[in-house]
Amino acid sequence: MAELPVYPPQLPPPDDGFDAQHVDPILRTPLGSGRNRKERLAGTVPTNLTVTYLFTIPEFQLFEGWYRWILHDGLLAFKGPMKTSLGIQNGLEMEITEMYSSRSKGGQWIVTAPVQILKRQTISELDTQYPDEIIYSGVFDRTMNRHWPKPIR
Repeated sequence: MAELPVYPPQLPPPDDGFDAQHVDPILRTPLGSGRNRKERLAGTVPTNLTVTYLFTIPEFQLFEGWYRWILHDGLLAFKGPMKTSLGIQNGLEMEITEMYSSRSKGGQWIVTAPVQILKRQTISELDTQYPDEIIYSGVFDRTMNRHWPKPIR
C-alpha cells in the first residue's frame, strides 16, 4: 500500500474546540426479555470530528490545492496533526469525510470540515494499571522541571 499523503507543515493545525464522537465498537442485539446481547465488533474504532481551520488567504489557497490535487478531492486519507486527549498528535491517520465549507472573515478564511481519525487515540492498556501516574502526571512534570538538578559545567 502506498504511503499516505502528509498534511502540509506550512498550514496551521485545526483550531481547538471541537466535539468528538467515537464510533461504538459494540453491537447490541435486543432480546425478547428486554435485555441486550452485546458483542465487541472491533478493538480499534474511528473518531468523528467537525474541526475548524483558520487560514490566511495564501494558506487557504494551499489547502484548497492540496485537498483537490493531493487528496483527490477527499478520496485519500492523510497523516496530519490533531489534538486528542493525549495532547497534540502528529502523523495521525485521518480523512476529510465530506466536502469542507469555508467563509471569509476579516482577511482570514474559516474552513469547517468533518474529519475522521481512523484509530481512536487512548492511553495503553498497561498505562491503565497505574492510574495515579496518569492523574498526577502534570504535577510530576512541573516538579521535575523545577527541581531537576542543573548540569555541572
